[in-house]
Amino acid sequence: MMRFGTEEGAAGSRAWAVRTAGHVRVVAELMRRSRAEIQSTVHGTDTLDHEKTSRHTGGNVGEETTHGVKLAVHPQSELSSLRKWLTLTPGVEVHQEAGTPGSGEQGAFDTLSVVAGSTGLVAAIRVLPQYLRAKRSDVAVTVEVRGKKLTVDAKNVEEIMPILERLLDD
Repeated sequence: MMRFGTEEGAAGSRAWAVRTAGHVRVVAELMRRSRAEIQSTVHGTDTLDHEKTSRHTGGNVGEETTHGVKLAVHPQSELSSLRKWLTLTPGVEVHQEAGTPGSGEQGAFDTLSVVAGSTGLVAAIRVLPQYLRAKRSDVAVTVEVRGKKLTVDAKNVEEIMPILERLLDD
């Protein structure tokens, strides 16, 4: 039993304070890192390569390779809806990116950049059939994987999904 009025109690209190201070420093460092990552993304200085990046998954545990795909939805008014559906997938980061017009074009549509580990990315892509079935029949999603573009809609989703999954597995 600890008594705070004794030397034994005081030593126990100091040990507790040292342990707590150590935990606080660890939490503060994690918060600082997270804040810096958020700020770099918001200010456009995000150095994350959306095609392929390696990331540590927790100290010495190992490395996880993340992959990315780009999605465009037609009509463009459905972009925020698709983004909401995709963000429900655990372990998936979704970023909206401004479209860049090609030569001779006056404008371009925004796209979604989806980044995750390989299993998270497959899980995010598997959301597309449910999303398309829940929408109007004229909604289509163009998926760009490693430079290859495939357009998925409610009519061809059963044919295209296996191809997309194979591209993601490569």
